[in-house]
Amino acid sequence: LDLLCRSAAGLCHAQGATVAEVQGEGGADRAARFVASFGHPPGVLGHRFPLADTLTGRVHAAHAGDPARPLVLRAEADDAEDAAFCPFFT
Repeated sequence: LDLLCRSAAGLCHAQGATVAEVQGEGGADRAARFVASFGHPPGVLGHRFPLADTLTGRVHAAHAGDPARPLVLRAEADDAEDAAFCPFFT
């Protein structure tokens, strides 16, 4: 998965990429945990965070309609602030 992140970042000309595992049954307890990363601090791996108001949450919501369809969400420079990605980085 780390190689996937590195390759995705290179293909998209991005500074970083992550893979997150979604946890919880839904609602307020819906959260995710980072399982792979490239271009982010080492401490992000294993970090669990709520999905609400995060880029990861937006990806999950967009993908929920068709889980078999590959999905990539790329933040533009103005939206690529660490806080938009995950409150962990603020």
